[in-house]
Amino acid sequence: MMRIRPAAVIFDYGNVLSSPQGSSEVERMASLFNVSVDRFREAYWKFRLSYDEAALDPAAYWRSVAQYLSRTLSQSQIAGLVEIDARSWAHPARLVVEWARDIHSAGLKTGLLSNMPTPVREYVERCEWLPPFDQRTFSCDVHRQAGAGDFLALPSGTGGRSRRDFVPG
Repeated sequence: MMRIRPAAVIFDYGNVLSSPQGSSEVERMASLFNVSVDRFREAYWKFRLSYDEAALDPAAYWRSVAQYLSRTLSQSQIAGLVEIDARSWAHPARLVVEWARDIHSAGLKTGLLSNMPTPVREYVERCEWLPPFDQRTFSCDVHRQAGAGDFLALPSGTGGRSRRDFVPG
């Protein structure tokens, strides 16, 4: 049997390091639009790709969601939605977080690769539970969906290894 000796482990954020989006926060956001959770989710995800890539700023994203739902929002409502949305993605998947921390502490290079908008990234990066990473790549920073091809963007923080040396977490 061939032993695998990865140079680094790269983790996705959503539903890997974090638990699924918080249902109480999703319900709260839907209630602010006075629509069902299913209807809200439809609108929420319709424009999310552009928001994750920073093609839409927070106000434009939430106005697009509101318009799709035939609603309007005040600036204070937009600010509240930005906060609730960011918080909704900040529930750790404790075992994976511990594993990532242990791997990093053992000296193996780690990377974080994720699709998320700037306000979520800013919120998540302030979470004390987030493990350290040698490299972080976010869609909002590269202005496109972060994916497998972005493994090639990681060598500066991972010892200059080739793509085949990485193991996705």
